[in-house]
Amino acid sequence: MPQRFISHDIPDSWKHRDVFEIRGRRFPLREVVLASEIRGDLEPLIAESRRALACEQRAADEGREADLEAVEAMMDGFRYEHGLVSVEETEHWLEGFGLEVDDLGGYFLREYWKRELGAEVEPPVDSIDGDSATWPCDLILSGGLERLARRLAREATCAVQRTGPSDALARELLDGFRSSDRMRDIPFGPWMAAWEVSEATVLSHLFGQWCQAADRRDALTSERRAAALAEQRSALVRVELVSVQFDSEAAAHEAYLCVTADGLALEAVADEAGYPLRRTSAFVRQFPEEWHLPLLSAHPGRTLPPLPDSGTYQVCRVVTQHEPILTDPAVAEALDALLLERHFGRLESREVNWLQRTEVAE
Repeated sequence: MPQRFISHDIPDSWKHRDVFEIRGRRFPLREVVLASEIRGDLEPLIAESRRALACEQRAADEGREADLEAVEAMMDGFRYEHGLVSVEETEHWLEGFGLEVDDLGGYFLREYWKRELGAEVEPPVDSIDGDSATWPCDLILSGGLERLARRLAREATCAVQRTGPSDALARELLDGFRSSDRMRDIPFGPWMAAWEVSEATVLSHLFGQWCQAADRRDALTSERRAAALAEQRSALVRVELVSVQFDSEAAAHEAYLCVTADGLALEAVADEAGYPLRRTSAFVRQFPEEWHLPLLSAHPGRTLPPLPDSGTYQVCRVVTQHEPILTDPAVAEALDALLLERHFGRLESREVNWLQRTEVAE
């Protein structure tokens, strides 16, 4: 029996559906998936699709019935989130990826069962009946293809800033890919034939990934991290709060006066009013913008006046404040994300012409 490759599962229309263009070169959906397989981040997405399908099969085997109202609510949430108000708009968007309305319903039914049974079902190691038809659909509707398209766009953008790999680097990249774990049991020649690509195309993707890794190292020097920390210091102060959420500003103000004027503990006020007490630890930037100045101005132990929060009001007591330091992994991660987005986002805005978003444009 002939070996089956991932490329066999991709809709034919993805060969010709261009997603973006860089300096005259167009990149179709199929190439986005190819780059992901070369990069090594496609298989986890396929595994999640297999998990969802296995959950659906488990439900069928056990005779369970889905809550169709819950599935419908998930579908409606997806449509409205992406601006697909009418059935016609939804059909048109799906057609762009070789999908139908039934594919949308099937995806959210699988997601429903994954939510209900996911803790009980391990993702199958090997393919299962039907997964070849579902994972491309799941890749689109989960937003996975959007993320993969941006990764490829940024890799290709980094590559065009350079002249190309030397002969030695080209050999190193190709040899490393052929001997990688994901290609260990796959013959390289038939794999390229299945994808309908040349060695030069594979090399172009490997070089793009190498270029992005080099750019990433250049963007994350200790000097740049220190400068970003100085710039973002206030936003990355970590604050621990004890808070009570009230339905109205009047109720929140009364609780605030009970604490500040009458000397009651916030915990006692919450207990008497029947509202839950919450403890939160986060960066200042993760709180609503109206909270930033009060939080930064407050000393530990102080109870703040009522703060607005999506139609409700919170009374908060500051427990601790911690200045950001580079050795804090969460701070380092936030700074790295900022530096990388600035670098790659600038290149993307300059070089990439998006022809079709894998998500509906805002």
